[in-house]
Amino acid sequence: MRGETLGVAHRKVAATQAVATAAMTRLLDGPSARERAAGLTTTIPAARRSRVTIEDGTARVDLSDEFASGGGSLSMQARVARSSTR
Repeated sequence: MRGETLGVAHRKVAATQAVATAAMTRLLDGPSARERAAGLTTTIPAARRSRVTIEDGTARVDLSDEFASGGGSLSMQARVARSSTR
């Protein structure tokens, strides 16, 4: 997040067969020190884990219960927001 709007950060993920899992791990890590210095924050709680499965071209991400805890409606909307920047 950047304030109350969705912020965008570009990251590189090391080559791996589990690209989706690696990408989710980096996302759930939260902003790096450089990203925080640029004003980015996260609404995702610190205590969480994920599992990514892909079947018939559809990715499913299972998150721990902590993902849904804390914060209000704006916080939850931010957690599941999608950026139009690609």
